[in-house]
Amino acid sequence: MIFGFDIGIASCGWAVFDDVKDEIISTGVRIFEVPENKKDKSPLAMTRRIEKSSRKRLKARKSRLLEIKKLLCQDLSLEKNEIAQSLINTQFELRAKGLKEKLEPLELAKVILHIAKHRGYDDIRYSVNNDKDKGKVLSAISKNENELKNKMPSVFLLEKREQNAHARLRNGKDNYTNTITQSQNKTELEAIINKQREFGYKISDEITEIAFKNKELQSFADKVGNCIFYTNEKRASKFAPCAVKFIAFSKITNKLIQISKLQNLYNDEKWDITDKNGEILDKSKTINAIFAQALKVNSFKLKKLRDILGLDENFALPCKQNEDEEFLSFSKYRGFLNLTKELDLNEDKENALIFALATNKGENLLKEQILKLNIDDKTLRNLMDLDFKGFVNLSIKAIKQILPFLEQGYDYTSACELAGLKKPSQEKNKLLPPLSSKKEYAITNPVVNRTFSQFRLVLNELIKKYGSPSKINFELTREVGKNATTRKEYEKKENQNAKDIENAKKICQDLGLKITSTNILKIRLWKEQKEFCAYSNEKITTAMLLAPNALEIDHILPYSRSFDDSYSNKVLVLSEENQLKGDKTPFEAFSKEKFENIRNFAQKIIKNHKKYKNLTTKNFQNRQAGFMARNLNDTSYVAVLIKNFVSDFIDFAPLKDGKKKHVLSVSGALTSAFRYYMGFAKKDRSNDLHHALDACVIALCNDALIQKFSEFKRVYELEKSRQNSKILSKAIKDDYLTNKEFSAGKKYRTNIQELLEKVFVSRKVRAKVTGALHEQTIRSLKNKANAQDDIALGKQRAIRGGYADNGEMPRIDIFTDKEGNFYAVPIYTMDFASKKLPNKASVANKSEWLEMDENYEFKFSLYKNDLVAIQKAKMSEPVLCYYVGFTTSTTSIKLKKHDRKYENLNDNEKELFSSPDSSGIQAGIGIKTLKVFKKMIVSPLGEVSEFNFKPKKSF
Repeated sequence: MIFGFDIGIASCGWAVFDDVKDEIISTGVRIFEVPENKKDKSPLAMTRRIEKSSRKRLKARKSRLLEIKKLLCQDLSLEKNEIAQSLINTQFELRAKGLKEKLEPLELAKVILHIAKHRGYDDIRYSVNNDKDKGKVLSAISKNENELKNKMPSVFLLEKREQNAHARLRNGKDNYTNTITQSQNKTELEAIINKQREFGYKISDEITEIAFKNKELQSFADKVGNCIFYTNEKRASKFAPCAVKFIAFSKITNKLIQISKLQNLYNDEKWDITDKNGEILDKSKTINAIFAQALKVNSFKLKKLRDILGLDENFALPCKQNEDEEFLSFSKYRGFLNLTKELDLNEDKENALIFALATNKGENLLKEQILKLNIDDKTLRNLMDLDFKGFVNLSIKAIKQILPFLEQGYDYTSACELAGLKKPSQEKNKLLPPLSSKKEYAITNPVVNRTFSQFRLVLNELIKKYGSPSKINFELTREVGKNATTRKEYEKKENQNAKDIENAKKICQDLGLKITSTNILKIRLWKEQKEFCAYSNEKITTAMLLAPNALEIDHILPYSRSFDDSYSNKVLVLSEENQLKGDKTPFEAFSKEKFENIRNFAQKIIKNHKKYKNLTTKNFQNRQAGFMARNLNDTSYVAVLIKNFVSDFIDFAPLKDGKKKHVLSVSGALTSAFRYYMGFAKKDRSNDLHHALDACVIALCNDALIQKFSEFKRVYELEKSRQNSKILSKAIKDDYLTNKEFSAGKKYRTNIQELLEKVFVSRKVRAKVTGALHEQTIRSLKNKANAQDDIALGKQRAIRGGYADNGEMPRIDIFTDKEGNFYAVPIYTMDFASKKLPNKASVANKSEWLEMDENYEFKFSLYKNDLVAIQKAKMSEPVLCYYVGFTTSTTSIKLKKHDRKYENLNDNEKELFSSPDSSGIQAGIGIKTLKVFKKMIVSPLGEVSEFNFKPKKSF
C-alpha cells in the first residue's frame, strides 16, 4: 500500500494506492479550521494572550498606585480622599514646574501618580536598539531619543505643543509619535523628587522603586531543545563561537561544492575548485580564508568570493538573486567580540555567556548566572541589546566533533559520519506518535501543529484500516509553515493574478479572441513583455495574436529538463523563434550577440526576478539535476521535518523493489503537471474534492512514472517544433501524444473519477469552547426598554452596569415536544464561563422563550461542523450535511453541503440547498417542522454512522 497526502493549512486530502492491483482503492478529504483570525491571520490564542496580559497589567498598575498613595499620604501628610483620581494633561505642566519650582503637596502627589500610571515603553526589560521591525513605536522612540538628549519628557512634549496648539501630549489611536520610555520617565521622576527635597519635602526612595517595579523575566533555558546526537546535551546558541564557525563553514562548503559542479570538478566522492589559472585550491586554507575575510565585516557579499578564489571575472557565481546579495553575516557576533575584548574569556566562557544571554531576558537573573565573569552593568546592557535569538540542532560537544571535517571541505552529512555521530535509534511504531511527544521535533507554530495533528489522525486511521504502508508520498501547500506576513503576500499575488486574468479576458473579448486558458496566458505574457517577442525583440501585433500558428508559449528552461511549469518560466515568442530554440535554454540555443539582446530585453522589461534569472542563465547544464530535484521534491523546513518524523517513527512494510526510501515529499509543480497530463486540466477550487484528486496523483508518484513523464515531455516539446516533428515516428507520437495526454498516467483517470464520486468529506467538529464572552460595545440600560428581560433570557448580558451582545454560540441543545416539533436552546460562551446551563428554547419572532420542562425530550447537542441528516416537508428523503450555526430570531439553522459542490444537485438536494452563499452556507432552514432532524457521526475517513444517544452534557 502507498498512501498519498495533499496537506494544506485547512485540509488533508488522502488516497490509498494498491501497488499489487495497480489501482487506487480509496480516497477522501479531511477539512479543519485554521487556528487563526481570518482578518489579520493572527493566532486565535493571541487575542486571549493579549487580553489576559492586559488584565494582569491593569491589576499590577492598580496595586502599584495604591502602594504609592499610602506612602504619599505618609510623606506629604495628605488624606486619601484628597488625592485626585483624574490625571489629566495639565499634569505635564506640573511635571515641568516640579523640575524647577516648589509644588504644593497635592500637586506633587498628582505628578508622582501621573508618572507611575503612565510609565512609558518598557525599555528596562526589553531592548529597543536592535529590532527594526516593531514599526511605529520603536521608530518614534528612536526619533524622540535624539531630541530628548538634554530635556526631560514633560518639557519635550510641552515644547511640541507650543509649536502646534492642537498637538496631543499623549499618543492617540495608531499614533505613537509621543512615545516615551520608562528609563526617560524614571529619570524625570528622580529629578522631580530630588528638586522637591530641596524645598523640604521628605519623600521616600521607595516611591520610585514601586513606580517602576517590574516582574522579573524568567529564564527559558529549560525550553531549549536537546542535541539530535547527544540527547542529554542542550542545543547551542547560533551565536556561540563554535556554532558561528559551524554555520559559516557549512555555508562556505556548500557554496564551494556548487562552484565545483559548475567547473565540472565534482563527483559523489570528491570535489575540487580551480582558480582562473587552473590551479587547484587547498580546501582547508580556502575555507579559513573566506571565514577570516567575512569576519572582518558585518555583512559579507557573495561577489567577494570571486577575488578570494581567484576566479575569472566572467565566471557566474551560483546565487539566489544576484552576486551582490549577502552571503555571510556576523554583525551580532562581531558586536559580542567588540564588547568582550577586554574580558578574560576563553571559548568555553564565551559559549556559557552567550547561552545565558540567549535564554535570560531578566537582568537580575542574568547577573546571578554570570557573576564570576565580572561584567559591568553598562557592558551587560549592551550585550543584552544584541538579542541572541535562535539555536542550532546540535550541542557544543557535537559541533566541536564536526568542525574539523567541515574545515577540510566535507559536507555536513559526511562530516557527521566521519565524526562518528549517529542519531539515537528510534523505536518504530505501527501508528504515528504525536509531534509533541518528541521534544527534538517540537514546533511552536499553531497552524503547523494543527495541520500535522490532522494529518496524523488521518494517517493512523488509514493504517488501522489498510495496514502498514510501504510508502508515504505527501505534498505540502506552500502556505504550510509560512508566517502570516508571507501568506498575506501569497494572497496579494493571487489577487493580482486574478485581476490580470480578468483583464486578459476583456482584451480577448475586444480582439475577438476565444477565451481559453492558453489565450488568456498569451495575453498576460504579451502585456508583461510590452508586446515584444522575448527572443527576437520583434513587435507582436494583434494580427499575430489572432493568427493560430504565429505565436507560441515557451518554457524558458525546457520543461523536460527543469520540471518548471510556473508562470515565471514562460514567455510568448514567435513560432519560428521557439523552433530554433528547441530543447535548449536561450544561452545554449542562440548566438552570443542574440543572447546579449535577450539579456538586455529582460533587464529593461521583465520585472519578475525569477523569470529574469531564467532568461539570462548561462550555466543551466550544470545546474539541471539540482534544478529538477528541487522542482520534484519539496525541501522546505516543514516538509523535511514531517518527512524525517514519519521516517523515524513509522514501522513501514517493505518495498517490493527492496529500497529503503519510504517517504517522498512531492513538489506542487510535479503534482500540477501530472494532474494536467492525466486529463484533469482544470482544478475546481469551488469545492473540496480537489484535495482528494491531488492526493490520488501524489499517491501515484514514483521514480518510474517521473522518468516516463520526463520522456513524454521531451518528445512532446520536440513535436511542437515543426522542424523536428518530421523525424518522429508515428509510433512515438501515438504512444506519447494521444489527445495530448500522458498515456502512462491516463489509465488511472477513470479509476480516480469513480472514486471521487463516492467521497464523503469529513470535517473536524469544533467542540472546544473559545472566544469572547460578549461583544466589546457596552450599552446603557436606559436606552433599551426590555433590556432586563433580554438579560434574564440570556439574549444579552449584564456587564458593568450596562448590557452587551453575546459572544459566540458554540453549542445548541435540540429538544422535541409530543407532536414531534423541534426546539433549540442556544448556549453561549458566557454560559460556559458562568457554568449555568440555560434551558429556554428560542421562539421565532417572539420575545418570550420556552422553558424545556418535562413536556420536552432532549435529543442531542450540536457543535459547529457536526453532521446532521435533514429532511424538509417537501423532500423525498433526508440529506446529510454539516451544521454551521443557529439564528435565534428565526429559530433556523445554517447548513453546508459536505463537499461544497453545488453543481448538478438532484431535486431533493435543491429543495434543501436553494440559495447557498458564496462560501457554500445555506441559511434559513427552520427547524420546528422538519420531518427528519438527526445527528450523525462521521469518521476522519468520511465513514458515516448513526449517533448513539447521550444524555445532555452539563457544565
